[in-house]
Amino acid sequence: MDKNTVMIDLSELETVADIHELLRYKLGLPEYYGGNLDALHDVLTSMHPLHLILFGTHDTYRGIQDYLPKMEEVMSDSSHTNPDFTFEMR
Repeated sequence: MDKNTVMIDLSELETVADIHELLRYKLGLPEYYGGNLDALHDVLTSMHPLHLILFGTHDTYRGIQDYLPKMEEVMSDSSHTNPDFTFEMR
């Protein structure tokens, strides 16, 4: 795994807030990170280079499973805006 790859296990998280808190920690984001999809898009379109792997997506709590398609759409939009950002959801 390359130093620009960040892996995040979603399987033990219970809330959407947990996802954003873990993203903030793993990506080294500032305390003022907004913790929502708009803030995530802003961050991902400015990071160079980054390959984000989110795994355990099928083993998450229901509230998170409902959120993941929206999150995937934001990450897809971000990767089109920023070619240095790529992602996988497993």
